[in-house]
Amino acid sequence: MPLSPLDPHSCPRQPNEFAFASAAFEAKLRKAEFYQDPVNPTLKKAVVEFAFATMKRERDRIDAEIAHLSETRDALDGLLSANSRHRAKLSTAPVPRSA
Repeated sequence: MPLSPLDPHSCPRQPNEFAFASAAFEAKLRKAEFYQDPVNPTLKKAVVEFAFATMKRERDRIDAEIAHLSETRDALDGLLSANSRHRAKLSTAPVPRSA
């Protein structure tokens, strides 16, 4: 089966290489210039400028997920702290004796 450079799962990876999926982005040609050397006409250059669309929607989604995870972590920290205080009170409270 031939390897596909577009499928990160089909490419073998070295130990320090990682594959990931990301949102699609767009590249647009912003400016292109052609230069030919006046002294040596066989020397030619092209200067090309691309504009890449930002992945704002994906970045906003990730920021929202991070904010949600932070809120969840803070809530769990609060619950753990309350549970620890409650357990400490139970362990230091005198045991009622039956008469």
